[in-house]
Amino acid sequence: MTSSTWILSILFSVFLPLSATAPPQGEVAGKLEELTTKAKEAYSNGKPKDAVNYLQQAIGAIQEEGVQGLATFTPIIPKNWKADEAKTTTGMWGGVGGTAASSFQWSNVTRKYVRESDGLKMDVTISNWPQIITAQRASIQMIKSNPMFAQMMNQDPNKKMTIIDQDGWIGMRQIQKGRRAEIMVMGKSTMVMLKLSKDDEAALDLFWKSMRLKELTKLDASTDQ
Repeated sequence: MTSSTWILSILFSVFLPLSATAPPQGEVAGKLEELTTKAKEAYSNGKPKDAVNYLQQAIGAIQEEGVQGLATFTPIIPKNWKADEAKTTTGMWGGVGGTAASSFQWSNVTRKYVRESDGLKMDVTISNWPQIITAQRASIQMIKSNPMFAQMMNQDPNKKMTIIDQDGWIGMRQIQKGRRAEIMVMGKSTMVMLKLSKDDEAALDLFWKSMRLKELTKLDASTDQ
């Protein structure tokens, strides 16, 4: 295997899933070309650590572009609410020197909303982390398939938990009387979490209905590994 092929094989083995959403364009495409060229040159000159560093920078550029796409799916600010700008983070667990299975890429978008009348807080998180979400999804499916689990979850009269299965997303809605309310749903590689600081079901439904799940499903399918 040539050095060029070897480096490209590493790059694609750890390529962030979000890179599949659209072909690279403009500034990002230019940056990727520059970094991969430098990586090839470094490896050819006997500097594998420098080559890996350039490839990691390339992956970071792709991650950043992809996570910005996720940010567009946070809910529009409802009337009488205010919100911060969406915050994005990306990262990778594992190293590019190992196999693809040893590398875990993740992207995270969070946005905080506050109701002006009473300070009620809503935190919205959209995460892309296929390796973790696949396991979480399997757990929810197991609960859904066995009614006994649902009964056990609702033994506490102050808690109400129901399974959500909608538009290819599966998850759970949880209301804790006098405390909080939340929804967590998972697609194939993406997770959406809505966390409310009080048990205001109407407010929870307001944000849940504003989530564009059908559109997010298309992105989720393209980032599945």
